[in-house]
Amino acid sequence: MLMQLLTHINFFAFSSILIVVTTVSMAIFILGKARYNKINQIWASFCILVSIWGISGYGFSTVSAKDDALYWWKVANIGAIFIPVVYYHFLYVFLDFKKTYLKHILYLSYFLGFVFLGINFIFPENFVGDVRLVFNHIYVPDSFNLKNPAYLLFYVGFYWVLLLFSFSMLIAYFMDSKGVVRNQLKYFIVGSVIGWLGPHGFFLLVFNINVYPFSNFLIAIYPIIFTYAIIRYRLWDIQVVIRKSMIYSLSAGILTSLFVVIVITMTKYFSDMAGVRSYTILAGASLLIAVLFNPLRNRIQRLVDKRFYKRSYDYYSTIQQVSSTLATMFNRNSILKFIGNLIYEVLGLEGVYMLAAVPAEGIYEAVYQINKDGGRIDPLTEDGKRMNIDEKSGAIKLFARSRDIIVKDELPLLEEKVGRDVAEEIW
Repeated sequence: MLMQLLTHINFFAFSSILIVVTTVSMAIFILGKARYNKINQIWASFCILVSIWGISGYGFSTVSAKDDALYWWKVANIGAIFIPVVYYHFLYVFLDFKKTYLKHILYLSYFLGFVFLGINFIFPENFVGDVRLVFNHIYVPDSFNLKNPAYLLFYVGFYWVLLLFSFSMLIAYFMDSKGVVRNQLKYFIVGSVIGWLGPHGFFLLVFNINVYPFSNFLIAIYPIIFTYAIIRYRLWDIQVVIRKSMIYSLSAGILTSLFVVIVITMTKYFSDMAGVRSYTILAGASLLIAVLFNPLRNRIQRLVDKRFYKRSYDYYSTIQQVSSTLATMFNRNSILKFIGNLIYEVLGLEGVYMLAAVPAEGIYEAVYQINKDGGRIDPLTEDGKRMNIDEKSGAIKLFARSRDIIVKDELPLLEEKVGRDVAEEIW
């Protein structure tokens, strides 16, 4: 059963399977972390639409009958029509567009999307029209040869005009951004460019430019880039603690892809030439994957730790060490030095300041400081005064309200919660 399935899979069908796996996984992941967040809901919808393209792509690249291919193209167009529309909708919300004409463009895009979708199902002869077979296994729309105006209008309007306008707004926002937001947008732009090259590469076939659509693999890559941005820069305010699951997912994904490629290649090109039976190829590929799994998993684990975690440590052993050591300490300076050094080393920070409240004076006074130059008890400013923060300062107010870790570069995102004056004061 497995061997029969694999021998009927071509490279385009395989890329379509990868698209479904990566996009559905990302949609589930995003909704699982913050399902009531509007931005996450829109992006999850975008991923589902892309997965519809992947499912349909597998369909029209593996069927043999033209009628079946036409059916799959009707389904594929659900995703193809609304993917650029929902992408613009996401940018509209994510970048917090306020101008009225941008909202009108959003409404117009959805309206035209439903018009094209109606033509696709009610008058299919005026949209896709017919399909032709290329590369002996992929059916593509013959709309260009049939000169169907609706399909051409959809392609130019959505995949050129709307997308170029969306990117121009995105780039303009990126140029004015800074800090973590700028890093988030950087990866979003890279992922978007890579992802959108995928369908544009495929549309070459529609215009009789017969280049094999390997670009379909690019559509499966963009969720990986966005996942990196989520982990590295907390994209869309999603906090991730998935070290083990990420390692096993990457290992399984890479090896599964390698397994399928080996079986497809060996079966198609070496089975007849060398007389090797298909089950022998399957057994050999399985053995190779089994041998590679542990080394690959360990390698990925080292890369993940190096890239995302400055230092890996066991929380429980650290807590036990702190508890046992503090129980034997009675000197104030020794306790401050121990705690400050521990936080500095374990978390790999650039510097640590420890503050103590002085209620009578209404301030928080610095009692210990450590950085690359060493630690100091009761650090002083350049003018010889004790370093302190007023209890009415923006930083203290923010700590009191959030009770959470505060990242300086993320303050622009917190303005609505803490107020512009507090955010600007800390910045």
